[in-house]
Amino acid sequence: MSYDSTNQTIFSISEVNKKARLILEGQIGRLHIKGECSPIHIHKPSNHWYFTLKDDNSSISCVMYRHRTTQVTFSPKRGNSLLVTGYVTIYEVKGSYQLIVETMQQAGIGDLYIAFEAMRHKLAKEGLFAESQKKILPNWINHIGVVTSQSGAVIKDILNVLKQTAPTIVVDVIPCAVQGKEAKTEIIKAIKIAEQVAEIEIIIIARGGGSIEDLWCFNEEEVARAIFNCSKPVISAIGHETDFTIADFTADVRAATPSVAAKIIADKICHVVNKLEENKNILVRVISHKLEVSQAHLANLSHRLSKLERVIFTNMQLLDDHSQTMQNLINNKISTCKNRLNEIEKQLIQLDPIQLLIKRNNQLKNLQEKSKSLIAYKFKQYRSLCLSLAARLEALNPSSVLKRGYSIVKKNSDVVTSYNQVNVGDELDIILNEGYLSSKVCKSKKKQLK
Repeated sequence: MSYDSTNQTIFSISEVNKKARLILEGQIGRLHIKGECSPIHIHKPSNHWYFTLKDDNSSISCVMYRHRTTQVTFSPKRGNSLLVTGYVTIYEVKGSYQLIVETMQQAGIGDLYIAFEAMRHKLAKEGLFAESQKKILPNWINHIGVVTSQSGAVIKDILNVLKQTAPTIVVDVIPCAVQGKEAKTEIIKAIKIAEQVAEIEIIIIARGGGSIEDLWCFNEEEVARAIFNCSKPVISAIGHETDFTIADFTADVRAATPSVAAKIIADKICHVVNKLEENKNILVRVISHKLEVSQAHLANLSHRLSKLERVIFTNMQLLDDHSQTMQNLINNKISTCKNRLNEIEKQLIQLDPIQLLIKRNNQLKNLQEKSKSLIAYKFKQYRSLCLSLAARLEALNPSSVLKRGYSIVKKNSDVVTSYNQVNVGDELDIILNEGYLSSKVCKSKKKQLK
């Protein structure tokens, strides 16, 4: 800005464009605009979108930067009716009037989208989406709660993924409606139930894909606040990868699909397991190295100790030899002295008459005792012999035989010892221990008694 000779203000083109931009941005602010889309030009390599929105009477140039285009869930084409949110500005370099587009939605669901954006900006301003508020998932997970429809394919997908990758995790399903009028109330109630179960460490809120109307219960403010106020980490797994809800922004972790949510949990466990395995391998290597060093040191000490042990054992053996030699010398000396003393004592005893008499008396007593013992032994020996002979005589006595049940058979005073000595009809006399019997032979047969 400068002044001429008449003191009039002179602006440069850049200053005019800047002033116009500030006025537009400051007074108009953020707008929701509906219009028909022209073909979109994607600038390379920035990937920014350049296009025009028009209605029956006017048009406006639009720019949507790359970090915003990644949030668009459809591919806009020429002639599409679009509902966009953004702010009007001036591109100062060219002085061109344009709309910087922040969000884009198909116009058919414009009212819901406007409500969605209003809720998103409101809750974001309150800090419900702030990264600092996000709870960190635990590294090791044993028990999870899943808030979803009990009959849908979603819970089956989650259970299948966990069964294949983390079968040890316990899963509690807290059933609720996931669309319709009652869905909001049931989802909030299910979150509180899962929060009260002490064993549950993480809560997954899951639903399959659907239209914005089908997913609207997850855009409700009460559901978002229930997720934010939950004391346990919450993973949102709502719709398909391109579906975004307020619950996704509020949750601690957003999963593109229910299966991805299960995989996030399984990966946590796998990471811990892999880390433990890695630490185990490191520990094994460290311990193995320590053992090798210790074994080498121990072998060295053992070798040195074996040398010392040999020296000690040699000295101990030498000490034993000297000790035994000394003991033998002492014992020999004592034995020699004892023998000499005994000889002297014997000599004294032999020279003592009383001791000599005692000795002879003892010898006489010993002879008397031996004689008595010998006589008693011989008497006992002869007595046993006599008793044995008497028993043998008694055994040979015919009367003794008859007493044992035997008998003597006679024919005409001759003793019968064989069956062929008699004939049938012969009369026989049978002598018993007491008395005798007369009998007649009825039958004769050769047979040995048993």
